[in-house]
Amino acid sequence: VSVDNFSQYATEYAYRNNLITKEQRNFLHAQQPPQVKEFFFEDRRLCNLSKRWDRIGDFSKIAMPSYPRAIYIELLNYCNMHCVSCPWFGNEIRGKWVKDYFRVDRVLTASKVKSVIEYAAKAKSKLIFSGPGEPLLDDRLESFAGYAKKAGVECLEIATNGILLNAGRFFNLLCSGVDGFQIAISFDEESYEEYELFEQAKNNIFSIVTKNTLIESKDIKINIYCNVHSKDKISEALEFLNKIKNISSKIQCHFCYSDIWKLDIMDNYKNQQNLH
Repeated sequence: VSVDNFSQYATEYAYRNNLITKEQRNFLHAQQPPQVKEFFFEDRRLCNLSKRWDRIGDFSKIAMPSYPRAIYIELLNYCNMHCVSCPWFGNEIRGKWVKDYFRVDRVLTASKVKSVIEYAAKAKSKLIFSGPGEPLLDDRLESFAGYAKKAGVECLEIATNGILLNAGRFFNLLCSGVDGFQIAISFDEESYEEYELFEQAKNNIFSIVTKNTLIESKDIKINIYCNVHSKDKISEALEFLNKIKNISSKIQCHFCYSDIWKLDIMDNYKNQQNLH
């Protein structure tokens, strides 16, 4: 490996030779800046953490957690969008899979979901119903959320594209115990089967954020991500954000721009495909 000093080499050596446990690795990843994702794969590298080893301090004095801090659970393997940047359902990717996992619709059994919920409750981990599939396509979501809160899950979130998150569904999920939402909306026509779905997602977000009384009365956090992949959509996305960003302190808005059209999608996602 390419190393700058012995500490970096020792870190890489320990990881590659399985001298660092998964729990220890996850703890180290959690010390990185917020933009680093919270979830990890079994064979993920240390992400060059050794180059910032001085941020960690004395490794021997760190109390390693016994459980992961966040658990992402995928209820199903299909989606109602085809985001251009998605390595699973993007139009450039569909039909070109080497693996067959996404060729047949699959749903996680209720018993398996409940076992994960019970594990998360025991671990005091944040539990996030997320993708690759769209969790709101599962009619069991509210019952799972209620089960999670009764089991003792302290923080429960949902990551969604917002198409099915109308005001009624939002209210039901809040009543079921959901503590936060991560809503991602794509500002491009290619990601949607029909353009009306894009308008539906926008309208849903507006209807949610304008219900100030409901949001303020709950201990809830709402993160809204506007994903833009072409320059001609930037002004539209910024205008949308400006309308909602100051409505409530519990709503955080994020603007994400990447010119996906300049990238070779297949080359970029080939490794992710094989990994998943």
